[in-house]
Amino acid sequence: EHRRHVPEVSLGRITPSRASSSSAGMTPDEANAAAALQPGETVDARVARLFAGMRDGTLAATGLTRLDLSGCAIDRLPDEIATCASLEFLSLGKNPLRSLPETFHGLVNLRVLFFLGCHFTEVPVVIGRLPRLFMLSFKANKLERVPEGSIPKSVCWLILSDNRLAALPRCVGECVGMRKLLLAGNRLTNEGLPETMQNMRHLELVRLADNRLEKIPEWLLRHPKLAWLALAANPATEPFSAAARRRCLDGSSTDAFDVPEVSWASLNVDPSQPPLGKGASGEVFASRRGGVGGGVAAVKVYKHAAKTSDGRPEDEMAASVLASRTGCDSITRTLARFTREEEEGNTSYGLVMEFLDPTTWKVLGEPPSFDSVTRDVYAPGTKRTCAEITSLARCVAGAGAALHAAGVHHGDLYAHNVLFRPGQPGAQGLFSQGQGPGPAAKLSDFGAAFFYLPGSALGAELERTEVRAFGVLLEEALSQHDGEADEHEGVRVATLAALAARCVGERGGRPTFAAIAAEVGAR
Repeated sequence: EHRRHVPEVSLGRITPSRASSSSAGMTPDEANAAAALQPGETVDARVARLFAGMRDGTLAATGLTRLDLSGCAIDRLPDEIATCASLEFLSLGKNPLRSLPETFHGLVNLRVLFFLGCHFTEVPVVIGRLPRLFMLSFKANKLERVPEGSIPKSVCWLILSDNRLAALPRCVGECVGMRKLLLAGNRLTNEGLPETMQNMRHLELVRLADNRLEKIPEWLLRHPKLAWLALAANPATEPFSAAARRRCLDGSSTDAFDVPEVSWASLNVDPSQPPLGKGASGEVFASRRGGVGGGVAAVKVYKHAAKTSDGRPEDEMAASVLASRTGCDSITRTLARFTREEEEGNTSYGLVMEFLDPTTWKVLGEPPSFDSVTRDVYAPGTKRTCAEITSLARCVAGAGAALHAAGVHHGDLYAHNVLFRPGQPGAQGLFSQGQGPGPAAKLSDFGAAFFYLPGSALGAELERTEVRAFGVLLEEALSQHDGEADEHEGVRVATLAALAARCVGERGGRPTFAAIAAEVGAR
């Protein structure tokens, strides 16, 4: 019964003492902590406590701003949730929710709203009445319909991936501030994308992989700000994907680097050891022999019938193999590929990748945050020398040139997909791309990659889009310049800044990756 009173934070527990005065003096952080699962409290007891607080007004009185109720077996929300008008962040993911109370629009300060993995078949129209909503996720529900008026015009980050949607409403195009739109893993057709989407002139990232597009929308190919685009596993890109997979199997005498097929047994993967990492598409293991040259390697095994977040494992594998066959040292190299027969009669596939010592090679940045939306984030105080920025530009430009010459669109050219080796003291003049003690970078992760015919008009437009992503990356690196030397091996910081401006500028004025590589002296 005491949980119905206005809470006070005391040693991590909620107590009823001095209820009326404590809520007035409670900070948002204290209120958020009070609403979290307390020591010794069960999930059911917490839900009952919070719902009781919604009904009697005591939860609203705390002024909480964040509430995570994910995975709590909630199938219905009380009408009184609307009294918690101070909420800015609400996660209701992994619950069997199918509807929302009509009062839900009372959450007038809500900015971030998650329904990951719930049971909705359509987006509730009441969400369209949330005046300040910025980010909305219905990833991995059972959505078949997004009604008109259900998406607020204020939304700038919309996630509808992994549903059953064949069409979007016109109101999506009214979100003119939209910057990030994730629609992969649906049934969207060209007819299902309303022409109003052309009004979203601030879009920077679009995920449309694994849909039913027969043609790449012209407005996407001409978009002024789009930088990150994923289109794999659509009828429009499937012929290019099939051709890429054939190229992987056939090889070519013009390939600079071979990616042979090896046996699973030769990789000497210890089944008793846990994987180095795992994701939606598979797991990564350590190999002390690597199947090629007897060296240490990383072995990625793709799950049977799995999907990546932006397409299919076979596209990721094909892109990785083709990228490595270019011989570019600035791409994380795929050493070999393999087939693995499993006990259940299934067949899994995988790649053997070069091992990069994590004490030397670090991820250049971290994925975007809620605040940065489409921009990677970096550790506070990050500084880079002119030599490091120049080397980064050379390496990534060289990687982009190699990929697009092979008809591969990376789709996720970000700092968090670049492994970087910073310069060593005293080694500034010893730069050697991909080798030696100088700074270097390697582009990795082809999970969003798709293909096109090299030298085609389509390819030229796609490259212009990806060049903008390079420009953003270069701008971020330049913002971290340590202010010391402003020139390295004939390349000036001012020259790099002008280059970055052209890359993010008007589409027709953007250089190709080959031109960028030549300008910065990529080797």
